[in-house]
Amino acid sequence: MVSERQFAVYDSENAKTYVVVDGDYYLTAAKDAHDAVNNILARKGFTPESTGGRMDAEGNEALVSSAITLGLDQTT
Repeated sequence: MVSERQFAVYDSENAKTYVVVDGDYYLTAAKDAHDAVNNILARKGFTPESTGGRMDAEGNEALVSSAITLGLDQTT
């Protein structure tokens, strides 16, 4: 189980505390950051060809979770 707290990052510019940014988050298993990005892009329907070669290999969308959508709590 993954909690929202695990997506928090420290905002040293404005809030001066940990914050969670709105958006969709994906979790993937991969051997390195390049494979992780390729997996997530594959899950979103991209291929090396459709990205003009910016993906350096085919991704494995089976290794990506469904999107986890987090919303910002404006009161805390």
